[in-house]
Amino acid sequence: MSVLDDLGLSFRFVAAPQVEEGSLQGERIFVLPYSTALSDREIAAIRRFAEEGGVLLSDGAAGLFDEHVAWRETAALDALFGVTTPPPRTRVAPGARAKGPVRVTAEGSALGLHARDLASLEALEPALRAKGGRPLLSVGGAHLAVVNRVGKGRAVYLNALLDREGASRDAWRAILRAILEGAGVRPAVSVTDPAGRPVTQIRVARYRFGGHEVVALLSGQLDVKTSFSRDGVTVYENAEGRVVRHEVDVALPRAADVTNARTGEALGETARLRTTLTTGDALVLALGPERTPLRLDGPVRAMRGDAVAFTASASTAGRRLLRWHVTGPDGAFRPEYAQVTVEEGPRAAFTLPSALNDPAGEYRLRVTDVLSGVSAEAALRLE
Repeated sequence: MSVLDDLGLSFRFVAAPQVEEGSLQGERIFVLPYSTALSDREIAAIRRFAEEGGVLLSDGAAGLFDEHVAWRETAALDALFGVTTPPPRTRVAPGARAKGPVRVTAEGSALGLHARDLASLEALEPALRAKGGRPLLSVGGAHLAVVNRVGKGRAVYLNALLDREGASRDAWRAILRAILEGAGVRPAVSVTDPAGRPVTQIRVARYRFGGHEVVALLSGQLDVKTSFSRDGVTVYENAEGRVVRHEVDVALPRAADVTNARTGEALGETARLRTTLTTGDALVLALGPERTPLRLDGPVRAMRGDAVAFTASASTAGRRLLRWHVTGPDGAFRPEYAQVTVEEGPRAAFTLPSALNDPAGEYRLRVTDVLSGVSAEAALRLE
């Protein structure tokens, strides 16, 4: 799954009962990561998914057992993947990966693959051969990345475990990118360095919240020194002891009004931006409509011990994530009064339950729309 992270593709896990009950319907890609045990109901659902236009992707050893982990006489999905293999009991030996010269087929060349870039590849099953499917390449006689057209979709059998680091991972990243782009699947968010080269090990997550789309980027380039700051937070440093940062260009799914949701900084209306990612730290971007102001109303005076009510209002309706912060007469943040609320309409209420022993003086309440970054303030004197 880490290779999918490298390609900027987010994913969600589904359990066997979900597959059996039809959760694949309407999805574009289904990945079987070393899925050796599959039930007959799963197999039927997976076959239907591919025939109806989905892209099925497996690394290796798929369907050797049934749901009770009993050996099958023949692997359940070999025909779907368009491959021929020995009987399941004899198939996978952990130390038997095949190495040798890499040869790219005509189909692989058509997808832009070149043998010179793939020299580190290994085949999980040396005896695997295509039968109906079309291999993109071979290693030591074994076929790799076999693509089989199935109804309206396709099934891809890699014949590899993507557990190697270094050059092998780079090679499989290129192969998977070519396969998925050939199937019309591209990441909605792409991250490149200033020279235009794809940046790897960036996990991308996307969420929908009301009228906003949230894009979160987390740099996972953790081959660096780690230390701990005074508050216990992990810090990633390079050999010189500096925090590791990377300047990147981020292509977003669409042009929108973009806000850094963690800082509230307005980044303007854009579909592309240059920013800095810090290793181990998330960049959270909110894409939404044009910002609309907030208004905060409430009493200007109250007695200590009163429950003081305020109302925040906006000119437009819609789902909002609001953060409420209170500072005391000394200017210090009062965490006991802080709240985060989800609001569905243009108005939201907040009650400050002041205490009898609160210090007298001027308090300030600040409400912030987390995803748009807009905020409003009101002052209250407690007497």
